Amino acid sequence: MRIACRLLARSLLLWCCSTGAARAELPDTLMEPIYHALFDGKAAATWQQLIAVWPRLHSDAQRVAWQGALNALVSRQCGNDIPVAVPAWLDSPTLALLQRDIPLNRVYRIQLSGKARHRDLRVSLLMPDGGKLFSEAPATYEADNEFRLDSPELGEPFPPGVYQLTLRSGAQTWHQPVALQGSAALNWIGRESGRIKVHLPQHATACPMPWVEQMLLRRPDFSMVWWHRADKPDQLQWPSRNDAASLWTDVSVIRAEARGGLTVRTIHRLGGPLPDIGS
Repeated sequence: MRIACRLLARSLLLWCCSTGAARAELPDTLMEPIYHALFDGKAAATWQQLIAVWPRLHSDAQRVAWQGALNALVSRQCGNDIPVAVPAWLDSPTLALLQRDIPLNRVYRIQLSGKARHRDLRVSLLMPDGGKLFSEAPATYEADNEFRLDSPELGEPFPPGVYQLTLRSGAQTWHQPVALQGSAALNWIGRESGRIKVHLPQHATACPMPWVEQMLLRRPDFSMVWWHRADKPDQLQWPSRNDAASLWTDVSVIRAEARGGLTVRTIHRLGGPLPDIGS
């Protein structure tokens, strides 16, 4: 059993190095319980170990190994078997890590959305270093009690680690630590010769294929005038319009995973005036 787990540890290290991580030895003393749980196919035990060990990691090599183990866990059933249970008063919660690129500017933020039974939801979200993204923040509601919150814009990507998510509604509280790979600096969309080029990211085979969403927005209020989803975008197409000078494009590449009942999305969004980047 120990030999098999060490082989799994080495394979995780090779996976990490193939993604550009620095070469380093795995910290067996901390990570070995995680590898045992992975090898035995115990999703709940692996998840609990990932949460428990995070505060004890003190080197880049340890954090790289931790990210590799989290990726290995998610790859099996796209994270649907992770033991994160959503309370009955909350429906389809989605946590999105968003990178937004516009001309001469790049920002990062986290979005939380879903559907709540009552319109009194308040949200707290702590980053792995203890920084507060939300602190008892009230949700914004739309029809059918659908809610959404947007964090302040940050200038750095979101780091990997354990995020602490707390939702309160009346006297009810749901607190959930969530292990995330972080977002890094994404390069899934770019501009080449005046056109938008999309490079769909790698994803676990158990997860849905990443997809692309296109929007046209009318300035100055940026109201949406057109939307399209492209599952396999060989070449993005835009509708012919006689008001192109007043329009703004918004293109998003979206990758989705689960943390049990919580959906996690990573989004790279590119925006700009239609004459500059439209095809």
